[in-house]
Amino acid sequence: MRKRRTKTTSEGILFRAAANPLRGRRGIIVNTLRYLIQEKGYADVTITDLAKRSGMSVSHFLYYFPSREAVLEELCQQMLTSFFLHVNSHRDDAPEHRMEHLVRLIFTKGTFPRSEFGFMVEILALSMHHPRVRKLLDEYTVWMNDYLLDLFRHVPRAPGLSAEDAATIAAAIWGGLLHNALFDKNLKDDRARALFRQMLFSLAGMNPEPRRQTRRLGSRNGAGGIPMVAIWPSSKLGARGMASSRHSSLS
Repeated sequence: MRKRRTKTTSEGILFRAAANPLRGRRGIIVNTLRYLIQEKGYADVTITDLAKRSGMSVSHFLYYFPSREAVLEELCQQMLTSFFLHVNSHRDDAPEHRMEHLVRLIFTKGTFPRSEFGFMVEILALSMHHPRVRKLLDEYTVWMNDYLLDLFRHVPRAPGLSAEDAATIAAAIWGGLLHNALFDKNLKDDRARALFRQMLFSLAGMNPEPRRQTRRLGSRNGAGGIPMVAIWPSSKLGARGMASSRHSSLS
């Protein structure tokens, strides 16, 4: 039986954010930005919009945040932390349970609305011009790749496949399926889930148990009351590559 960890394997901004969830007016402002980004995109959101929709004056808003960019950074930090902690809570489970959890978490219908996927694509694009947001995404990617690497070190794996290669391939499949599900109307949740599950167990060199009806997790709130989104590890592609692929898909 594996000994339960008392500390995580990475440190940084995301871990510090976990100890300081947003509350009160700051939390309201950050959640408001998320809704406004989904509604009309970050470029069209003004400080006046944020203040009005948060139920306060502009001067009151500036008491809590010095700029719109500061709210964006806080939103990304809390959002990544939320997903980060939820995945990591299963780190000491058996490998097959960890894989099933990833499948349920990401591709179960009703868990995360597809609008949340589109929101994350926009955040990735914004990170190209916001270094502090990019730093948060880079830190998250390092952590998530470390999580996948740890997972594949505890399974037999496909013949000739190292844990590092298995983690890289899994991250690429994860990101690819999520991204394609946003634009490909024929890629339904059930099919994406089945494909991701099949590839995870194949990379692990294991046979999955017969599929059972997946329990619906429902909408969950993460740190600061911000709903979690299914965030893919960017692997070798990175935020820049994902943002570029978004533009090519729309062209």
